Amino acid sequence: MAKVKAEPKVKAQEKNKGGRPEHIPTAERRFMVKGMRANGHNLEEIAGQMQIAPRTLNKHYGFEIEQGAVDLNARVVAAVYAKALKGDFQAQKFILKAKCGWNDNEVASTNINIEPQRVEAPIIEGEYVDLDAVINQ
Repeated sequence: MAKVKAEPKVKAQEKNKGGRPEHIPTAERRFMVKGMRANGHNLEEIAGQMQIAPRTLNKHYGFEIEQGAVDLNARVVAAVYAKALKGDFQAQKFILKAKCGWNDNEVASTNINIEPQRVEAPIIEGEYVDLDAVINQ
């Protein structure tokens, strides 16, 4: 019997997987994702701009998405603090509520118990009575 020579195996990389080619992140794209997120864009907008699916965006750019959101929050907080320090009452009020636990709904009240004092002084008709002098006796 004659031996038949087997065909060489095709490497996995050479096989046609079908679909889109795998996304390869670049430094430029990482910078773009972080910048767009820091400017307040949501994930769908960023994915649309990059022409990739939101799932692919999360898979390859998770760190940049997180850092961009942190940068945005830091910039907003810095802006509010700057306004508060310049005297903006609304910004000051916001910081006091958010950071110091202040509440507009609580009514500040102080109970002071002072017993009323009875002052007895003879009053003669037509005569002037100095009440301060009577109270301080």
